[in-house]
Amino acid sequence: MKTPRRSASLLLLRHPDDPQVYRVERRHDAPFLGGYHAFPGGMAEADEAPEAAALRETWEE
Repeated sequence: MKTPRRSASLLLLRHPDDPQVYRVERRHDAPFLGGYHAFPGGMAEADEAPEAAALRETWEE
């Protein structure tokens, strides 16, 4: 059995009176779920807190 990888994602909402959810579109040639929309996120470093990983991955996206 494979060891699970640590990951984190972020659900980013804008202004509660006019809610908007931010998401990214995966590249169409991506090997996994190409063309799909997803919340920003990715793999967490071994020593990284989930919150820090989510923010870093969102910034990288």
